[in-house]
Amino acid sequence: MEDSPSTSGTRSRAISRAAASARPSCAASASTERWSSVIALTGATGQVGRELVRLLVERGERPRVLARDVCLARRLFGGSVDYAQADLDRPETLPAGLAGADLVFLLTPATSSQLDREEHLVTVAAAADIVVVTTGAPEPVLTRGDLAGAMAQRSSRRMLIVDLGVPRNVEPDVHRIENLFLHPIDSLQKLIEQNNRVSRHPGAW
Repeated sequence: MEDSPSTSGTRSRAISRAAASARPSCAASASTERWSSVIALTGATGQVGRELVRLLVERGERPRVLARDVCLARRLFGGSVDYAQADLDRPETLPAGLAGADLVFLLTPATSSQLDREEHLVTVAAAADIVVVTTGAPEPVLTRGDLAGAMAQRSSRRMLIVDLGVPRNVEPDVHRIENLFLHPIDSLQKLIEQNNRVSRHPGAW
């Protein structure tokens, strides 16, 4: 299914905003240390993934690229990112690549094995606080059951899921899970339009 121009534009703006807010920099009062977090990506070698990596690197981040073909990824990104050998079809390779990740971008193409791939990744990504999902799947790939299981491992810690898929990649009723917050692309479009109005007319808020 091909995106409409408005949807494609909303996704691009949403990805840019996610990249811009991915990791706030907090200088320590008596040192040059930065607040440290790990940003991990699957599907970084695809069209959306490449653009996201570019935005993150431009912002001074050093994301971790999970790739089946690390040599290909290195040719694309050089020394500007970190790499982890990982294959969504081999779930045993995922924990090391996602270890310590605070923010996970789940970018995958539509394939016959996609549902299994997503299930593998969401199980391992349960430790992340923010998960951004955009895939080519024609139906939800993250279900309430998948995410309920992931949340059960988090000891009441909150999780934010940003669903940029069209159609949706995440079942709408996952918002009923305690401590899980879902923002689909249509709600992000409303927020972007609202912010644009405020920017043009500051007194209108």
